[in-house]
Amino acid sequence: MADRLANRRTRFLIDSLALERPMHIVDVGANPFGARPDYDPLLSHGSAQLWGFEPNEKAFAELDSIKDESRTYLPYAVGAPGKARFYSHKISTLSSLYKFRRAAADFMGKGHWYKREITEIEVDLVALDDVDEIPSIDLLKMDVQGAELDVLTGGRTKLTEAIAVIPEVAFYQIYEGQPMLRDVDAELHEQGFVLHKILFQKPALLPSSQRKQLHPRLAASQSIDGDAVYIRNLEDKEAVSTEALKRLALAADTVFKSFDLCLMCLDELVRRDAVERRLPRIYVRKLPEELRIMEPAVEASS
Repeated sequence: MADRLANRRTRFLIDSLALERPMHIVDVGANPFGARPDYDPLLSHGSAQLWGFEPNEKAFAELDSIKDESRTYLPYAVGAPGKARFYSHKISTLSSLYKFRRAAADFMGKGHWYKREITEIEVDLVALDDVDEIPSIDLLKMDVQGAELDVLTGGRTKLTEAIAVIPEVAFYQIYEGQPMLRDVDAELHEQGFVLHKILFQKPALLPSSQRKQLHPRLAASQSIDGDAVYIRNLEDKEAVSTEALKRLALAADTVFKSFDLCLMCLDELVRRDAVERRLPRIYVRKLPEELRIMEPAVEASS
């Protein structure tokens, strides 16, 4: 039921905002490991075009088998252009361009991480700005185990008009020389983005004599990494184009569930006479009931 209502709300926004063209979404590290990407509804409604990067041959083959008019998958490894060494881990989610830190694994009680096979592979990296298949970027999502900063610095030109970036950010350093949250945050601020929210974080249960007595998920407290949302700075709304505001409103609702941000964008669009004046009022009524303060019933006059 909730998914059906969200789908209807997405369709309503798409029709109401009337974008000039489909939103350009780039996903670096596009293998979702069976999960449905948050931007998928926009693709399903024909209001977005995806360029997904996945250098792993097996994962790329799986993604390429589902490509269609709205989805393009590329087998490139994105980062600082040139030759690099890729550390392929038996646990694929730990594979990285950065070398694993055994001390970090031991601290978090993850000794099995380095007991698994790690294969070193020489790879050729390309910068986002050098990928001719991508005309421009509106929304960038990244999950590249430490290489997020290199992706950002190599995409400064194509990110000029972007409205949001969703990087995986590191809170605890598990790779040698791995850029941390502070490094990614500084680069994004320089490019005109501000931290909007943390979508989720992955914690580790620290080792102790009583570890087996604790719930491995509920009692875990050591933050490792997580997904963050950065948005184009809206303090000076006049510096943001009307079309960019429309795209941000749509992404805020559908991709990262920031309904108050969507309404802020809609209000500004109303001020510019770019959408119907009643749009914010209609939109808020389409949100889940638990998010709204219901208006008190009006008593009938005696």
